[in-house]
Amino acid sequence: MSNKKQTGETDFQRFYRIREGASVFVSEQLINELPQKEVNNVTIKFVQKYLPFDRFVDSIVNKYFYLSAPSAWGDPFETKYLDVLGNPQMYRIPQESVAELKDMHIFCTCMTFNDSDNEEASWKSYGDTDEVVRVSYDFDKLCEALSVESIYVGKIVYKPRNIILNPTPVFNSNTDIKDNAVLLVNNLCYKQDAYEYEKELRFCKIKRGDEFKEIKGCKALDIDLSSAIFQITLPPIKFLNDEEKKVKLLEQMKKYSLLKQICPQAKIFISNLYDSSKESMITEYDINTIEL
Repeated sequence: MSNKKQTGETDFQRFYRIREGASVFVSEQLINELPQKEVNNVTIKFVQKYLPFDRFVDSIVNKYFYLSAPSAWGDPFETKYLDVLGNPQMYRIPQESVAELKDMHIFCTCMTFNDSDNEEASWKSYGDTDEVVRVSYDFDKLCEALSVESIYVGKIVYKPRNIILNPTPVFNSNTDIKDNAVLLVNNLCYKQDAYEYEKELRFCKIKRGDEFKEIKGCKALDIDLSSAIFQITLPPIKFLNDEEKKVKLLEQMKKYSLLKQICPQAKIFISNLYDSSKESMITEYDINTIEL
């Protein structure tokens, strides 16, 4: 019992409020690991997200932030810790807390603090590479845009498979046990170490009530993320012949034009992952130099 408790307390993430009056709480373990870069002569912390182009455009135009239920992720390992969290025999927890935990349902959006310009696995993670974009956010501005919502931002902790298969819930005896939101978020921040390259973080929102038990996702509405976006990277393209190249370049130009309309302040880049003629992994997109 004591060994499990010690492990749980070592892993437990503590959260701080980003500013007085805001409802966004960030993991202390995460904040010092975020990459930095200079944008418009200012050094910022940043995070990135790969997602389908159409979904990204829709979220910006209609001003929402989408969060999905773990059950929609298709990975049975994602909820291993949550599945045993409500078991009072795992550690000392009041029965009323167990009841409250069962009434709480968590929804998340995953991002990465990996600062790599190109990772083939990430480009392919959402299906057809041609239809994916990588969006780079100023982390502080992103949190500020979300500050009207109650959001917890946690760092994913990667563990060996055998530990994930036989989890011990993480907890902290020095934390008010009634703060079940923090308890719930902590226990959704575990993943197999096979995915450690992802360097993932999760934006988590908790809903209460049976009506949220079966739904696969929810939207935080009236959220304008456009001001937090400083860069959008178009996907690398492959083509077998000149005709296919022309089609893909035209499609790319259309995407560029739309992105400049909805995020005019963001710089648009293109991934050169499959382009052996380019020295840089990414280059800023210049529509005037495209040769069809």
